[in-house]
Amino acid sequence: MRHEQSNAWNRCACCPEPRQPVGLEPMRSLSALETAHELHAALACMGIPGDVHEGRGLALVSVWTGLVVWTDGFWYRWWTGRRSQTGRWLYAHHSAFEPERAARRLAARYAELRETSSSVATGVS
Repeated sequence: MRHEQSNAWNRCACCPEPRQPVGLEPMRSLSALETAHELHAALACMGIPGDVHEGRGLALVSVWTGLVVWTDGFWYRWWTGRRSQTGRWLYAHHSAFEPERAARRLAARYAELRETSSSVATGVS
């Protein structure tokens, strides 16, 4: 049955019971695989290819050499390409509830890696 919105803030014209206001639905938790597929789709919209893999409660989106994003369903994590002063790898993280924003951040890293690999391939220093 299709609901018709009435003038009342939280009521449907055809239903006597109040409905929950739009945008305030309880947050639905996603599995790591579903979250990875959301990121993969957001990257694909930007023309960035990738592969999705899943296992042991984590999912990976393999984007480029040196750019693998993993998720537990709550966070995306990837290597920034930098190391700390002690030599430890530094990772970026982004909320898995914002796959489009995470994809924009990853697009910048992807472009950086592609530039680096094309410079190496042509022998430019």
